Amino acid sequence: MAHTFAGIALFLLLSVEHVVATLKDGYASCYGDYRTDIASYPGCGFGDYVSGEDFTYTTAICNTWAQKVCGSCYHVECDSGKSPNTGCSGKSVYVKAIDVLGSTCGSTPQSHIFDLNDVPWAELATENGSPSQCSGHVHVKYQAVSCQAAGLVTAGLKVGIMPDQCDPWCPPFWFANVGGAGAIFSVEVSTDGGATWNTYTQNAGNGARWDCPAGNADYRTSALSFRIELCDLAALPEVCIASGEKMTWINELPITWCPPHATNPNICGTTSFQLSSNFGDSVVSTTLASTTVETTTTVTTAQPSTTTASDALVSTVATTTTAAAGICTGEPCPNVSHCRSKWGWCNAGAAYCNDESTWTAQCSTRRLLLARSAVHQEGMRADRNGGSIMV
Repeated sequence: MAHTFAGIALFLLLSVEHVVATLKDGYASCYGDYRTDIASYPGCGFGDYVSGEDFTYTTAICNTWAQKVCGSCYHVECDSGKSPNTGCSGKSVYVKAIDVLGSTCGSTPQSHIFDLNDVPWAELATENGSPSQCSGHVHVKYQAVSCQAAGLVTAGLKVGIMPDQCDPWCPPFWFANVGGAGAIFSVEVSTDGGATWNTYTQNAGNGARWDCPAGNADYRTSALSFRIELCDLAALPEVCIASGEKMTWINELPITWCPPHATNPNICGTTSFQLSSNFGDSVVSTTLASTTVETTTTVTTAQPSTTTASDALVSTVATTTTAAAGICTGEPCPNVSHCRSKWGWCNAGAAYCNDESTWTAQCSTRRLLLARSAVHQEGMRADRNGGSIMV
């Protein structure tokens, strides 16, 4: 019995003093400015034909994973400089994967994972003590997060077709501004209000593009419905597996969705469409007759019984995962002087250290006192029962 009590005490104390980080390792470089190059349709196939997209906080991701995870979002922290004279600003950034990096993926600090757009790069990395001018490399720690929670998605999911699209029979579609995990596992399209569904396949060279293997109707003269399932956020970026989180939009694009082009009646005069809702919406409207939601809250990986703010970003149903704020519910920060915000990320300053923080420096003392109190109580019970405990 004494060994049992000693084991409990050791576990409680170790859980306070040794925290295993959930962030993954790699290093990042700087691409340049995707905002000026987007018309060339980077690796995922996103382009300026989908209106209103902001490519400021974007990145290429290593090629082993890239095409399957196009549109996914990541929280990236600078860990240390890799190249001479490079270092970390102390900030972290959120970025969306839109391009393919030439390197092979890996899981060590020597794995080239990201090629960041110049804006997030300058916020993350320093060179000779000043914001980096898009050169060098830095070691990073990263994690896939909900695009909605990261602030990289707004309003409804977007559907696009290429300019000069002239195939009316089951044309390819591009999907952007996707909430939740951001990366899509499956796409189905219906021309008969959901009575039958045509299964699309992800394009091997442009991960944001989904192709139709065989047409079954004239899409240009039919109202279009969509049924989409996301990848499991917890498995990203290494693999895209079914999450069980689906949304269905019935007759979302009306019969008139493809008006004839002004100079060529055989092609669509419109290339960009925004649906009425999105994955990760905090509230899904029940008044939209054209939209039904089939969100499954069962996650394919085990979840902790107590949910923290960081779990809300990695849950496949981010909007239903919440945590009480300011009561030491989060994990300790790697830097003991930092605070963990209600969104689950660590840094210094008022944005992180406030009444809604889920972890502060004071929490370590509180947890240690609670651990010692628990050990003491176990010891008292052991004494009453003739046992012993050592701490």
